[in-house]
Amino acid sequence: MPRLLFVCQANVARSPSAEIIARRRIGRSSDWRVASVGTHALEGYGIAPELGAALERRGLEVTGHRARQVTRAMIDRADLVLTFQVDHRKWCLREAPGSSGKVLTIRRAAALLEDIPSRAEPLSYLSHDGERYTSEADDFDDPFGHGPEAAELAVTDIDRLLLGILPALGAVPRD
Repeated sequence: MPRLLFVCQANVARSPSAEIIARRRIGRSSDWRVASVGTHALEGYGIAPELGAALERRGLEVTGHRARQVTRAMIDRADLVLTFQVDHRKWCLREAPGSSGKVLTIRRAAALLEDIPSRAEPLSYLSHDGERYTSEADDFDDPFGHGPEAAELAVTDIDRLLLGILPALGAVPRD
């Protein structure tokens, strides 16, 4: 089963939102497994209230999330690691040297998969980006503590990115 790992800083806002949205979109019919972690996780904490409210307005269940710290083993087991900032990517690469081909920012992965050749295998295609990518232009701002409007915008943007990523990976059918 392929594994998709989302990584942000505390694992209470962006990455768990992506995990929750991806799980809903993927459903039970896919072989993909999805998880989220943080580089400096607030271990044991639930999702931030403003993000939780934004997700619940979309009919998503948030009560089961508990923040976890990323480990080398988690990165090694994942087939694809999507971070929310370049600093998170760099942290993962220090933790798991040699994983550069499968650790990208979520915005970079979405941009690459938008232009994937029809015959390309998605994970292999993404792996060619490797160490060349270090642009902070694709950082995804942290909505934590910035109120309900920032949370709503973040959840909307994460959902939009996943609408491009998940079908390209074959995790959900293409429209």
